[in-house]
Amino acid sequence: MIHIDSPYGIKYASNFQPRIECRDVKDKDEDLTRGPEQIKAYRNTWKLGLHSYLTYLRDRLLLARELLTESGSIFVQINDENLRLVRCLPNELFGSENFVALVAFAKTTGFGGELLDTITDDLLCYAKDKNSIKSGQPFTSRVLGHEGAENYDFIALPDGTRRRLSHAEKRDPASLPNEANVFASARITSRGQTAEGSMPITHHGRVFDGPGGLHWKITVDGMLGLSCAENSCSR
Repeated sequence: MIHIDSPYGIKYASNFQPRIECRDVKDKDEDLTRGPEQIKAYRNTWKLGLHSYLTYLRDRLLLARELLTESGSIFVQINDENLRLVRCLPNELFGSENFVALVAFAKTTGFGGELLDTITDDLLCYAKDKNSIKSGQPFTSRVLGHEGAENYDFIALPDGTRRRLSHAEKRDPASLPNEANVFASARITSRGQTAEGSMPITHHGRVFDGPGGLHWKITVDGMLGLSCAENSCSR
């Protein structure tokens, strides 16, 4: 996996001071008093503006693609100012069919704007081959009653009994019976009706019609699979 924290913009100036006695760095050639290798390391110097900027990124993305294994992936960090431009590069080099996700994440502080503050940056995620990509789901341990587990109000006992947790059990999870599983309840439908997602489902010999104006959150086959898992049956 490769992560590229690329320069966000194409502006010429920066707050790098090549000389300590120079307190005012402007977009002027006379401010560039060091060798080209130092300028390249510290300044966003795009001689041809946008074209230089995109060429700079394209060369690095091309090399990154060659370094990745077939199961590899790449994350390109960028802000919204040039997201639409930069996204064209991995679309070209990796193929739009290998686009995985656009991940927005909150920054520590907002960047003040004239109208609204910008509080997020973005990660463009692409696979070298989406059919071969390796990925792992991130899991976080949850503690009953704390963040992420506030609505875990039910318990499943080893004998198959399900009931609501008592107040004492929620305050002291150590008092829960051995081998008991705590769980939360949720609706199994979402807004919007679809031809396949709103089909009737048979459960325990009872037919449940598709919800009007809604659809099941998982496929019909998935619902039947849950029914089988509940009864430890084979399909």
